[in-house]
Amino acid sequence: MADCVTKVELHISCRGLLDKDTTSKSDPLCSIYIQDTHGKWVEHARTEKIQNNLNPDFAKGITIDYYFEMVQKLKFSVYDVDNETSSLGDDDFLGDMECNLGQIVSKKSFAKTLQIKGRQVGTITVYAEELKGGNEIVQLTFRATNLDKKDFLGKSDPFLQLSKVKSDGGTLLVHRTEIGCYDWDQDDNNDLIGCVDVTLRDLIGTKESGIDCFDYDDDGSHDFIGSNSTTLRQLLETKQTGVRFGIDFTASNGDPNHPQSLHFLNPYEPNEYVKALVAVGEVCQDYDSDKFFPALGFGARIPPNNQVSHEFPLNFNATNPYCQGIPEIVAAYQNCIRQVQLYGPTNVSPIINHVIRFAEQAAKENAASDTKLAIIKASRLPMSVIIVGVGQADFKDMNELDADEGRLRCGHHYADRDIVQFVPFREFKTQSPALLAKHVLAEVPKQVQEYFSKRGLTPMPPKGPAPPSLGGL
Repeated sequence: MADCVTKVELHISCRGLLDKDTTSKSDPLCSIYIQDTHGKWVEHARTEKIQNNLNPDFAKGITIDYYFEMVQKLKFSVYDVDNETSSLGDDDFLGDMECNLGQIVSKKSFAKTLQIKGRQVGTITVYAEELKGGNEIVQLTFRATNLDKKDFLGKSDPFLQLSKVKSDGGTLLVHRTEIGCYDWDQDDNNDLIGCVDVTLRDLIGTKESGIDCFDYDDDGSHDFIGSNSTTLRQLLETKQTGVRFGIDFTASNGDPNHPQSLHFLNPYEPNEYVKALVAVGEVCQDYDSDKFFPALGFGARIPPNNQVSHEFPLNFNATNPYCQGIPEIVAAYQNCIRQVQLYGPTNVSPIINHVIRFAEQAAKENAASDTKLAIIKASRLPMSVIIVGVGQADFKDMNELDADEGRLRCGHHYADRDIVQFVPFREFKTQSPALLAKHVLAEVPKQVQEYFSKRGLTPMPPKGPAPPSLGGL
């Protein structure tokens, strides 16, 4: 019978630790040991070190496999670490506690005294949380304005503590930012950027998250500046994203009735257009709130009058060009390729201008040169352009649009920022679709951040009652 196993994460805090330093307080670190089948203690993981603190709440969670049918003995040893060596043998011992993992899991929050040779020297509390996926990384970037000045001779040295609300109403420290975030003052240098990388799992599954701001002091007596609370959903809802698809139907793809054509519909294997649509679309669709996507084509004669169009809906419904989900886009494409006549030239600008019209509305709330000008115009709007090159053609013009070597230029016009990511499908033809999607989407977060930064835009306030004020965080 298979083992009944699940992953749990342990969060550790201590109270009333021994003070081993003469001029300051102890700098505690907790090491976690697992007893092996031979009765030997084997170090499993360590928390971070917290400077000058006798009542530490360690931010680093410890992940461990929990076997329901096994007795798993753990030992938590706390040390005062005053050096940078990896060995704990030369550090002051502050006490340890032994228990079974099952005791922690069954009680969720398990507290016990630390001991040194039978003498009680403080308490340790371990909180267990079952892990259910969510290893994706969420990056949060913070700016603060006009923080209270807590230092007499200089500005505050703020750092942030990110906590989440547990099911029992208590709070659980998730992350502590680096020291060295300074007050963003309009009359001084703009030198505050606070950045937090946490797993999605750390933020979900709770009612809300709290953000506390402190002024760092070397002696550990950090001055409280303020706090705020919000939910991950409210953070994500400050930015809404729409996705639109455009497909090249120009004659350079070859007669779709011939197996050599890039548009040939092989009954046994999807063509490269379908593969690219699915690979990129399955990732992009998660960033569209309603999963309805305008799907357009360019470079073909379309029914009923066989007029050349560089902006036509794949479903031939001009009033409702939306497809629900990626499978419906693929179905519309396969139906479309049977009814249109491939033509030319390769003119992407009408498709980009189509998206521009949506982006302009959101912001208030020669073919090659035309395309460049369209992208330059689009670079001032909240949009990104992803181009997947299908086939063996020379994509020099597309690489130029990518503008990795410098800002895109057309005459005297320059792009405000880089918004294009181009990838030739052939380089990923034998790779996982997820790798293609990862590559083409890699620059999008940076492009979003650049747009917000260049315009000094801040996230929209969360919906619902206003949270407690932090005075600018």
